[in-house]
Amino acid sequence: MIETILYISLGWCIGTVIVSWFLSQVYLSWIIGFPIAKRFEANNWVQVGKIPSRVYKIGGFINILILIVATWVSLMFSPELLLYGIGVGALLSTFRMLRTSGSAVIEVYESIYSELNEAGKLIAMEDLQKRGVKFNVGEKN
Repeated sequence: MIETILYISLGWCIGTVIVSWFLSQVYLSWIIGFPIAKRFEANNWVQVGKIPSRVYKIGGFINILILIVATWVSLMFSPELLLYGIGVGALLSTFRMLRTSGSAVIEVYESIYSELNEAGKLIAMEDLQKRGVKFNVGEKN
């Protein structure tokens, strides 16, 4: 009985770590970051020579490879009870990731902001204001 609980708990932790980190990074890179960065590049709102979408493309690819390897290792070498816990952890992490996608968009804008030209910075600020982010220029927080 205690062994069952320990296996499921350990699997839950492993599933949470695998999915929470790597899948959320893939989601941030490919689903959220890449389209936003590509939009700014297509409209020439970035500084000359900067390609912010490349970071998201490469980062997503690396994280998907790590996710595939970690999932394969988990499935091949884990007892059945551990797999149940991994499934529960992965499911809960996926729900959390989808729920916090709004903050991920803000994180993308913050990361590409330094690579934008003046027009791009104004567009980024406008997009963030539409999402409810307030800018207090000249005030200390």
